[in-house]
Amino acid sequence: MTGKKQALVTGANKGIGFAIAKGLAEQGMTVWIGARDPERGEKAVAQLRGDGPDVRLLVIDVADDTSVREAATRLSEEIDALHVLVNNAGILVDVTTPQARSRWRLFNRPSK
Repeated sequence: MTGKKQALVTGANKGIGFAIAKGLAEQGMTVWIGARDPERGEKAVAQLRGDGPDVRLLVIDVADDTSVREAATRLSEEIDALHVLVNNAGILVDVTTPQARSRWRLFNRPSK
C-alpha cells in the first residue's frame, strides 16, 4: 500500500474523463483509469504513462453492480484510501419497461 494520493476517474479512456485523469496524474496522484472496455482502457493508460505518471487500469462498468463490487474489492486490496472520485461514466437508461420507468421517476422527482 502507498501513502500517495489516489484518484479514480470513471469513463476515463477518452474525452473529458481522459483529460481529467491526465490533469490529476500531472498533479502527482496515482490515477485509476476506469473503463468498461479493457482494451480501450489499456490504450489510455499506455498513452498517459508515456508522460511518466502513475496511471493504472480499473475495469469497471458503473451500470453493472457486480463490476462495481469487483472494482471496489480490487481497490481495497491495493490502496489505503481513495482521495478523489470523478464519476464521469454515463449510463443509458431504458425507460421503456415499467421497472425502468419506476426507477427513473424515483431519481427524477420534481422539487417542492
